[in-house]
Amino acid sequence: GLPKHRALIKFLSEPGMMTVMQKTENFYMQEQSKHMPKADAVLYFVIEEKNRVIKGTQGRPLLLDMFYNTAIELAPLIIFCHGYKGFKDWGAWDLFSKALAAEGIAVLKFNFSHNGGTVEQPIDFPDLEAFGHNNYTKELEDLDCVLNWAETTYANHPHINGSRLTLVGHSRGGGIAILKAAQD
Repeated sequence: GLPKHRALIKFLSEPGMMTVMQKTENFYMQEQSKHMPKADAVLYFVIEEKNRVIKGTQGRPLLLDMFYNTAIELAPLIIFCHGYKGFKDWGAWDLFSKALAAEGIAVLKFNFSHNGGTVEQPIDFPDLEAFGHNNYTKELEDLDCVLNWAETTYANHPHINGSRLTLVGHSRGGGIAILKAAQD
């Protein structure tokens, strides 16, 4: 059937584009798909699990995303900490996570519980009270919650090695990662 994505529908409705797509598709599908490896060799089998909620510091929710590649067995896991006034979906963090997952490194990124965002509005800044109470200790405790959750959740996962962890952070998140690594 036809695609459901509006941008693709618009693209394919341009004069001649549907014909180009059909010719391309026919080329790769001819002779029992003998040319398909040329096309799908560059495709990655990256799974995105977005906006999962777990308990963080003081029972506040932590929102997290996981990226991993189903073509890889027991990939090492990076846990990514965002920076001050930041959030897990800021800038290019999704692209960063997808690229690493495509190369065989699983990535878990999350929002600290007192970053000012909420589960309903993770990229906005509606919870100024929580942000006002944020500190290094709370962020270290949140990271501890994420580490414990990841080690337990991915203990027997076929594509993620929950015991092979690396902490990575941006800006203040980098400081939190260093402090946590020094503690453990």
